Amino acid sequence: MKRLILALFLTLPALSEEVRIRQQPAQVRVVVVDGTIWCPLLKLAEELGVQVSPSGAGYAVGEGKEPVESGRLRLSNGKLLDLQEDANEVVVRAEDFCRGIGGRVTRPDRGVIGLYPPLPQPGPVDRSDPSSFFISQVRSSYNPTGAVDNSNCGPAALAMAARAFGKWPLNVGDTDYPAMMTWIRRAMGHNNDEMQGTNIPWLTKAADQLGLANTLFTEVEELEPQLAKGRMVIVAGYMKNLNMPGQSHTMLVVGQRNGDFLVNDPGLFYKLPGTAIAGADFKRFFVLGIAVGP
Repeated sequence: MKRLILALFLTLPALSEEVRIRQQPAQVRVVVVDGTIWCPLLKLAEELGVQVSPSGAGYAVGEGKEPVESGRLRLSNGKLLDLQEDANEVVVRAEDFCRGIGGRVTRPDRGVIGLYPPLPQPGPVDRSDPSSFFISQVRSSYNPTGAVDNSNCGPAALAMAARAFGKWPLNVGDTDYPAMMTWIRRAMGHNNDEMQGTNIPWLTKAADQLGLANTLFTEVEELEPQLAKGRMVIVAGYMKNLNMPGQSHTMLVVGQRNGDFLVNDPGLFYKLPGTAIAGADFKRFFVLGIAVGP
């Protein structure tokens, strides 16, 4: 394998030339030549969540069952990338590697590149399994790239319904939940400031653009008949009426069981998908509902 011509390279501190992965500083060494950033292959792959294995004299993404010539990396699509050596480590062009695995690259600041590996594809949706379409409005295992705090409960509730009924917009990544909430905000006629609350009745505008049938109602007596039709219901109310902290909030009712309402709570006050809330308690919470679905 050819070694880099060290005279052309300059290893810089993170503040001068930095790689960020999912907006977080990468814990890898950075080598720069002619404005191109190289990083140690195996460490970069680990941080991007990609398996890279020795394959013959070279390397391959995945298990590496077929040998690869020295100084090359074979991607999943069969394309080959050039590798070099520096300081006894195999290095790869960071941007080429990220794009090669299907990710995207940004340059948010001078001297900084951002690497975003492809998000995992969602599993199959089963409307009887609330966890299969659960999305949290804040960062969690149900929204790994979300913000730590926001006012996206309404958009998140509609996003769950869109996932459940197969109405996800084509221009939003299947698991890019923050982008979906931004899409819904814009469709509602709101700005992108996720710390600003949304006008919940305007969710009907976004539902219309998704092609998702919807009905707005303000009488709690309509809640159960709408669920009986196979619909899900976005419900807005006040957390104090559930004896919980917080102000107004929005949740998605996904069904009923033994007089309880089964709720997907995007704000994670109720931690699990399909949380059962006693019927009488939830009816105290109710202020308005938007039934969505067939």
